[in-house]
Amino acid sequence: SLTGVLQHPSTNGNGVIGYLVYSSAGLHGQWTVKTKSAKTEVKAVKVKAGDTIDFIVDGNGSITSDSFSWTGTLTFKPKSGTPSVWDIEKGFYGKGSFKTVADSSLPRRIARAWEIAYGRALSGTELDSALEFVRRQLEYLGGNPVEKKEPLKLAMSNLCQSLLNSNEFLYVD
Repeated sequence: SLTGVLQHPSTNGNGVIGYLVYSSAGLHGQWTVKTKSAKTEVKAVKVKAGDTIDFIVDGNGSITSDSFSWTGTLTFKPKSGTPSVWDIEKGFYGKGSFKTVADSSLPRRIARAWEIAYGRALSGTELDSALEFVRRQLEYLGGNPVEKKEPLKLAMSNLCQSLLNSNEFLYVD
């Protein structure tokens, strides 16, 4: 289930449209906001192992003044056991450094980005190169006072941009 709020604070622009999409079940929510906020609630959707849940925000026309925030919680209730609750703004990528967040989850995140971009698993050599790229990005971002907010998120964004600009992504055999 999802409980949240999508906000478009600017009095300018056309606002934004937020979508909640489950990979196995499709669109499960759509909210349009302009200079206001909207509750984003989805009561219950069945998910299975391997499903993805995507929070997508798009401009509602022009691309002027379309800053937004989407806060809330996503709750997973298994058939048995304790429910898990994630903060949708912080709970998936979170704030932190390479040592605190990335040590356990970074290889998995890189592998998933590779799979999405190229439709294949990455090799050990490719993983080593990607980890080194992210390490160097974090080193740079950690020393740059403008970019200190979320260096891991920025480093992963830079990696994904590199994947999308590669020949393997751009050209199909």
